[in-house]
Amino acid sequence: MGKISKIRGDTITLATARAYATVLGIPPGFNAVEVNVPSATIEAILVGFGPRIRRIYYYDASVPQWIEYTTQGTDRNTLSLIPLSEMQTADRLYVGATRRHAGWSVDVVGTNAAGTASGVWEYPADKVWTTLSATQTGVRTTAVFDKDGLVTWTVPANSLWLAERLVDVAGEALAAPKTEPLFWTRVRPDAAFTDTSVTLAELTALFNDTLNVLTLDNEGQSAIRILSHAGGMQPYRIPLDTDRYGSIELVSATLTSAAHINWLAQE
Repeated sequence: MGKISKIRGDTITLATARAYATVLGIPPGFNAVEVNVPSATIEAILVGFGPRIRRIYYYDASVPQWIEYTTQGTDRNTLSLIPLSEMQTADRLYVGATRRHAGWSVDVVGTNAAGTASGVWEYPADKVWTTLSATQTGVRTTAVFDKDGLVTWTVPANSLWLAERLVDVAGEALAAPKTEPLFWTRVRPDAAFTDTSVTLAELTALFNDTLNVLTLDNEGQSAIRILSHAGGMQPYRIPLDTDRYGSIELVSATLTSAAHINWLAQE
């Protein structure tokens, strides 16, 4: 066990199903996590590890230009933001992750409260952008990105959703970034945003528990089970492969209490 050079504390609110409060992005610079679930009720807690987001781009069709917001969307800093003010129907927000994923967790700071635009989520099936049947929990009540929440979908088959370079996907501008092959999703509004202060603080790719039919695994997105306890137990310490993982999720069978998280930087 290496020397600990830095610690950051967090809290996850347990729920009996995936929810915004059950997801946390791994802060940059940390490579281990301690999870502690004190409770008088003893039960198993599922800890899932979602894929790392490696690239976030915004395409502004009016210029046109591509703007990278990877740091702003993954640094766990609510002062470092992705601006989406007055997003038009030809504009796009792109997320590229290391593995297929089951949706996005979205931390909204400046809300799209004045508009009525819905979001259309897509992925490149055989290099052609194809609509995902997305369920929006929280992020849309009257408009997309009007508050924090989740966007979830049924994970497409591994034969359809492949790692691609963004520039190779049909319909993209020739000036699209020549990225490494990643599992891309994108969102576009079905109407122009009218709010002038829409901003996102964080995007997190959700854990995919759908098995790859070719390999019979979930593509390196590990999950473990830990126990809640009534006291006297040491926290579960879990090393993190941050080249692969970008988030953790905790889901309980019945508990809705708080789980205490310590992020560790180990040398």
